Amino acid sequence: MLVRGSPLISSAIAWRLIPLMVLAGSSAARAQDTTAPANGERAVSSGVYPDAQARRGEESYKINCVSCHSAKAYTGEAFRIAWLSRTAYDIFDLIRTQMPEDNPGALPRQDYVDIVAYLFSLNGYTVGAEELPREDDGLKKVKIDAPPGGVAPGAGPTVRGGGPRAHRLRR
Repeated sequence: MLVRGSPLISSAIAWRLIPLMVLAGSSAARAQDTTAPANGERAVSSGVYPDAQARRGEESYKINCVSCHSAKAYTGEAFRIAWLSRTAYDIFDLIRTQMPEDNPGALPRQDYVDIVAYLFSLNGYTVGAEELPREDDGLKKVKIDAPPGGVAPGAGPTVRGGGPRAHRLRR
């Protein structure tokens, strides 16, 4: 709902509108080379989260998110349209400030960061050795680029030196 004097939209509506809001800017984002971030930035495809963090994020997602949000809405083309060329902080901040819908910001900060790692794993990004940073500045330096070629959206992360490892919701 709109709050008088505030451009805020209810989180339920905002989550549904995000892909539409960024659709207009997605053409420019796709044309931009996001494989070589500058200024200390790292591309998600370079491996910015470990498998253990994605598993923790999956557990948090199952407990806190799956009752309202299907993981399918955050994979493949919908994910690319909404997030390509943005940062891990952008996803983290949206989730942290608007979810869970009945009590935004109620989860520990690490849970929100782990959920972001899980969303990256759902989109087939390569697993790395270091965890996604917890602090805002570190998350702002993690640039979302296109997932590595050859990995089907939703197939899970590719482990360095190994094949795809599925991180799927088990209901």
